[in-house]
Amino acid sequence: MESRLTNNENPHPAAAIPLRQDPKAVTSSRPGYKDSSMVVDRKPPFVRDPLTLSVDFMVRYVGMIASAQGLQHSQEDHLDLIQALDQAQMDGQFKFAESDQDFVTLNLSKYGIKILEKIPQDRYQMTAGIRPPQVVRWRHGLVEIIRAVHYEDSLGRHLMAVKLGQEGEEVYDCLLFECTHQPQATQMCKCLELLFNAVCQFTPL
Repeated sequence: MESRLTNNENPHPAAAIPLRQDPKAVTSSRPGYKDSSMVVDRKPPFVRDPLTLSVDFMVRYVGMIASAQGLQHSQEDHLDLIQALDQAQMDGQFKFAESDQDFVTLNLSKYGIKILEKIPQDRYQMTAGIRPPQVVRWRHGLVEIIRAVHYEDSLGRHLMAVKLGQEGEEVYDCLLFECTHQPQATQMCKCLELLFNAVCQFTPL
């Protein structure tokens, strides 16, 4: 794959939600990114009490960038993250899913994000009508989430990236998921934003 960032073009129709920039500005400084290709409706889905929200999304787990070096989180934007993901893909760090076995459940709640995967069938006895058991693969609190961004790559795949790290540090991790379609990725960003705002408003500073 060749680099597509030339002549100041934006090759990735993208929408980004920086979930945490500065501890004092989490509820007021979270601008969404928009361009001529995609506009995110930032009006969140109606929820009577966001703190009770718990939503599952079926997505494909693509991979993870671990301990990546970058600028301080407040100095980077979503395009910096997308470029890092592109480079990781060119370096062969990601293996895109090829079957339904690669689906995972991504749970979003006030506790953060939780990634669950099915237990292989050879490890349990399948029972008709019973949902296959799942095991938690990763769990990350909302306080770890720096940014969530979804974008479309050159092959038309709708990708969702979740950047994880600590405020003031230059090292970060990033989880990458492949969504079934754009509305699913958009809804995931909306839910994360709704949850983060609700938790920040509920917690005294």
